[in-house]
This record gives sequence, C-alpha cells and structure tokens, in this order.
Amino acid sequence: MFRRTCKFILGTLIAVICRFLLHGVFRGVLCLYVLALCPMIPAPAEEIAYPGVLLQDILGVWGGNANLAPTGSNTGKSNSLSDNKVTVLSGGIVPGNVFGAYNNNDTNVIANNAVFIYGNVNGFVFGGWSSSGNVTGNSVTISGGMVRRNVFGGGSNSGNVTGNSVTVSGGGEAVDVYGGISNSGNVTGNSVTISDGDVSSVYGGCGGNAAVGNSVTVSGGGVVWGEINGGLAFDGNATGNSVAISDTTVGSDVVGGWSWDGHATNNTVTISDTTVKQDVYGGYSRDDHATNNTVTISNTTVEGDVYGGCAFFGGGNATSNSITMSGGTVEGNVYGGHSWVGDATNNSVTINGGKVEGDIYGGYNDATTSTGKATGNTVTISGTPDLTDSKIYGGFSNGTGDVFTGNTFHLYNTSLNNATQTITAKGLANFQNLNFYVPASAVNRDVMLEITDTANIDNSRLKVVFDVANSSLQIHDKIILIDAGGSDAQLVGLPENTILCPTRSIPLYRTRVRKSLELTTRDPVDFESVNSHRLRVGGRYNFATNSRLTPYLGGYWEREFSGTARSSTSGFALPASSLRGNTGIGEAGIALKPATSRGFCIDLGVQCYGGKRDGVNAALNIGRNF
Repeated sequence: MFRRTCKFILGTLIAVICRFLLHGVFRGVLCLYVLALCPMIPAPAEEIAYPGVLLQDILGVWGGNANLAPTGSNTGKSNSLSDNKVTVLSGGIVPGNVFGAYNNNDTNVIANNAVFIYGNVNGFVFGGWSSSGNVTGNSVTISGGMVRRNVFGGGSNSGNVTGNSVTVSGGGEAVDVYGGISNSGNVTGNSVTISDGDVSSVYGGCGGNAAVGNSVTVSGGGVVWGEINGGLAFDGNATGNSVAISDTTVGSDVVGGWSWDGHATNNTVTISDTTVKQDVYGGYSRDDHATNNTVTISNTTVEGDVYGGCAFFGGGNATSNSITMSGGTVEGNVYGGHSWVGDATNNSVTINGGKVEGDIYGGYNDATTSTGKATGNTVTISGTPDLTDSKIYGGFSNGTGDVFTGNTFHLYNTSLNNATQTITAKGLANFQNLNFYVPASAVNRDVMLEITDTANIDNSRLKVVFDVANSSLQIHDKIILIDAGGSDAQLVGLPENTILCPTRSIPLYRTRVRKSLELTTRDPVDFESVNSHRLRVGGRYNFATNSRLTPYLGGYWEREFSGTARSSTSGFALPASSLRGNTGIGEAGIALKPATSRGFCIDLGVQCYGGKRDGVNAALNIGRNF
C-alpha cells in the first residue's frame, strides 16, 4: 500500500509540473502517460456497525433496500473488497442481508473480511461474496445473535472459495451454515465451528467441483437439527475433509466427505458423547470410489447405520476404510466398507466397547447383480462389548463375489476368568483367518466367544496366541474358543489348520469341534520324518605340540537345502519349522592320544554356530584302544 501511495503522489506531482511548464498537445499526452503509469489506489477498508449506518439497495439481491454492506455495494461492487469489518450490534435488526464485501461486476478477489453478528438478521450473511472471482480468508462470527436464513463464510458463483470460516457460540442461531460455497469452483480449507449453538445443517465446504480439507467442529451442548457434512463435492472429489462432534444432538446424517460424481478419500469423522438420529459416513461417493475414510465413535448413540466408506451407486469400490468404536450404542449395522456393485476390500472394523444392535460387516456388496469381492477385511473385537444381537461377517454379498479370502477376525478378551465377561454374538461367518488371543487371566474352561445362532468356521485358519510368561493354565486345562450355546446354536465346518503361538513354551495342544471349538493342553504330538540335504565346506588346522597332545582350530560354511520338520496333534497340523539356509561354524579343541598302542584317547571340543542355526555345542569323546 505504501509503495502504491508513493507512486500515485509522485505521478500527481509530475502531472502538475507538466501543466505549468509544458504547452499544447505534448503537455496533454505527457500528463496522460504519467497518470496511466500510476496504479489506482484501492479504497481503504471500512469498519461499519448497525444501527448507525444506512442500509443499501443491492440490485438483484434478496432483501431490497435493507442490506448491510460496505459502501458502493449498491453499484454491484463494494468500494473495498478486503479487510472490512461489518458488525450487527446487540439489539440491531437487519431486514435484509449482511455482506463483509460484495462483488457482482468482475473477478477481483474478495479477502479477509470479517462479519460479527450480535443482533438479528432476517436475510443471508456472507463474510464475502463474488459472482465470478475467488473468495479467500473471510469470516463470520455469530455470538448470541440470530440469522433467519443461511450463513456463508465465503461464497462465489464460479470462483474458488478458500480458507473462510463461520463461528457460532453463546447460544447463537442460524439456518444452514457453510464455511465456504461455490457453485462451480473448488472449496478448500473452509471451516465451521459451533459451540453452544442452534442451527439447521452444517457444511464445512460445498463445491460444484472439489471439496478439499474443509472441517466442521461442533461441541458444547449445541443442537444441529439437520445433517453435518465436512465437505460436499458435486463434480469433483471430496478429499481430506473432517467432522469432529462432542456433546451434541444431530438430527440427521453425519458425513466426513461426500462426492456426487468423484472420489471420497481420506475423510474423517470423530464423535463422542453425542446422539446422531440417522447414519454416519466417514466418506460417501455416489458414483465413484470411497477410500481411506475413517469413523471413530465413543460414548455415542447412533440410531442408524455406521459406514467407514460407502461407494453407493455405480461401479465404485470401497477400499481401506475403517471404523473404531469404544462405548455407546449403534442401533443399526456397522460397515467397514460398503459398495453397490464394486469391491469392498481391505476395510476394518474395531469394536472395543459399547453395544451394536445390528450386524457387523468388514466389507459388504449390496446389489444382487454384484460380482464384486468383499475380501481382505478385518474385524477386531476387544474388551467386553455387547454384541448379543450381532452377526459378525468378514465379507458379505447379495451377489456372487468372493466374501471369504483374506478376511480376518481378531478376538482379544482381557477380562476372562469370569463367566459374565465372555463375549457373546449371534453369528460368525466368512473369515479365512480366526485369531484368538488368550489373556494371562484365562483359567480352565473359560469361554472366549459364545455364539447363539451359527458360527461357520469351515476352511478357516485358526490361530491361538497365549501370554505364556504370565499364564496360569495347567496341564490338561481347557479353553473353549467358540461355544455354540443354546439348543438352536450350531458350529459349522472344520478349520483348515491350527497355529499355536508361541509353540516353544507351550508345545502341546489339540482342538475339538463338536458344539464348541476347544483347546486342551498336553495332548500327544506326532512328528514326521525329516529329510536333510546338507553341504559343508571348511577345514581344520592341527597344532602338534608333541606325539600325544594336539590342539586344533576349524572353520566351516554349511548350506541346508531342505530340513523341514512337520508335526501334528489330534489330526491338526502344528507350524512346520525348517533349517533351510546358511550357517557358519567355528570350532576349537584338544585331542589326547594314548602313550602306547593301548590306552585311553580323549577329544574335547567346542563348536559355535551362527546364521540359520545359532548356538554352542560342546563335546567330550573318550575312547580306549585294545
């Protein structure tokens, strides 16, 4: 600004001098040339408060002649487009709209304006508005005031809207609140923060193209009667948007990022101590992919379903989305990833506490015509959640796709040794890998998982992990991994194999499948023969000190080509070990021969192994010649 002012003053002085010193056409041309070189100084920023200033009639804007805005807005463009401060004082009522800056004439940027609402506004509120230019860094703060229509931190018809914000506090009220909105541009880095406010719906950013990095934060006992959406994109991607809610009631859906025609990627939702009346989505794409979205819920009631990522229509995939729940209640289903006809793969659901009244799906394919996969998904249960009414699926499809391969179930129960702490679920199915982590507190006949309907474990790979160092299990104790309790409950199929970890410390187990899957210590183990194919190359050097005493040193390289040792117990294979690999061997020793042809000979030696085989071997050989 200082530099522009200096240029203007200098140019004016030159023009005045020209007027007095020069004559004719040359004087006029020179003056016009000098003035053309001097940039126009923008109008200074304004600070206005209502009541106290006249309201304006802005052509084409709802509100007639009752709008509060910087001077010049009635011509279609505010004199100052940046750094304005516009305030509605407590007790003031603006019949029309409020603008921090307004530009309906050109593409000049609107930036860094601030609007404060302590009174009432019957129309809309914009931190800044442009029909075709970019809108950046504007803000609206509502503290105890009321806005009867929508509120926008920044808005543009075709420009990009970036870094604008809305804050509602102190019991402030509004209809729909947008951090930033653009009809055909991008919305990036806009935010809405509500603490102790009452609004209809909330959008961090809403863009006709992409919505990136927008956020919504709601806390402090407020009420949002409609939906909360971190970032809403129509023709572009919804990426990196976030929603954080605590101590609030939400009357509709909560969405981290929503795209109509693009991807929904890396969006997050975090909710605590809240009631959500409908569904929760980490990321939602109507016609494309939903990837890497996350939902975290604690001490919250969700009256609908919860989706980590949802690719609802079209052929989009739901991939690598996640849900973590610790406390609260979900009255509907839980979907790590949900697709219509595409794949639902590599999603995860973690339940550490709380209650789920519907079913739990790592991955889900909805359409009956779908051939998409629901594979590679993970469901982890720990603590003592209430899953009594839930069927747990690694993958599920209403179509014909693979719903088994690579799906993994983890069960951690840190509160065994108490029958009331057993985790109970309605069903279990479509997991290739079943992993049970037996805690140190487990005692004889403890039950890890009780099923009241059907558990299908056919061809699953069963893995059991013990806390060996602290375990109190004794010989012949039994742990019931899955118990089909009740007259109608059933356990279907046989696991493909059983892996026990660590096998070195507790080597002997068996599993039984009747109406329960049991694990018992100290059953016989059958070992198969081992075929070894080995090559050793090296040498030994002898130090002959006399005819009887010979110290020696040696070194060798050894290659094992096979050497696989297999074993089983009660028909179930235990993990096979193999010596295949390279080993270095060093040795040192002393050989003592008898003084005569008859007598004792002694060989005392030590061998050290490093590589595939590690350890030390000492040998004492004593012989007698006759």
